[in-house]
Amino acid sequence: TAMLDFVNAIGLEHVEERCRYLSTYLKSQLSELTAVTILSGSLETSCPGSTIFEFSGLDAVAAVPMMEQQGRVHIDEHQRDGHNAIRVSTHFYNTTAEIDRLVEVLGSVA
Repeated sequence: TAMLDFVNAIGLEHVEERCRYLSTYLKSQLSELTAVTILSGSLETSCPGSTIFEFSGLDAVAAVPMMEQQGRVHIDEHQRDGHNAIRVSTHFYNTTAEIDRLVEVLGSVA
């Protein structure tokens, strides 16, 4: 119940708002990389805390462990539905600095 009390104190709408902000920030950073194709939907159709993207020429299954180790982040590959993609799930406790680090690591791994 402590976690429910914590989330209720913050307010579920603020948690969603923060998740959406971070996902939008991540998409903005990724869109600056020419090799990236963002697969997540628009603001109206995407999950507030999930960003899925492909990086041309990058094998997601091989890249994810390297990125996790170098960037000290936890991400997931998304090799299904014909995609060779990476999924990043941002949550209200994440920071823009963590996202910046992830994007920097993505550039170095690629």
